[in-house]
Amino acid sequence: MKKPRYDLETLELIKEIANNCTSCKKCMKECIMMNDFGNSPSDIFKVFIQEEDIKPIMTYSCTMCNKCKIVCPKKLNIPEGFMNIRKAIIKSNGGRSTFKGHKAVYVHQLLSSGFLNIFTTRR
Repeated sequence: MKKPRYDLETLELIKEIANNCTSCKKCMKECIMMNDFGNSPSDIFKVFIQEEDIKPIMTYSCTMCNKCKIVCPKKLNIPEGFMNIRKAIIKSNGGRSTFKGHKAVYVHQLLSSGFLNIFTTRR
């Protein structure tokens, strides 16, 4: 897999989260996933900024429930940060996920592209 290239919007959003997170940990109380990867969104995304890379498992562990955003005093859009990173990973991998288990999703998209557009990224 090639190293993903992140667009300016994604990088700016990640920097906003990393720099504006007060490390109050309210989101950490709501999100079991983030506790597995760092001490705060600031810590998680500062590592991303330094390395301009992130473990794909981290981005896919986010369920996009928005609980972190709801309780965040700054209303930082952490789920959107993870989603934008996912999109960059997929784009850099020819439109496919890097996880073996996601191959079934790709096959489903391929087979249903003419049947149910809700399940496909091809439009």
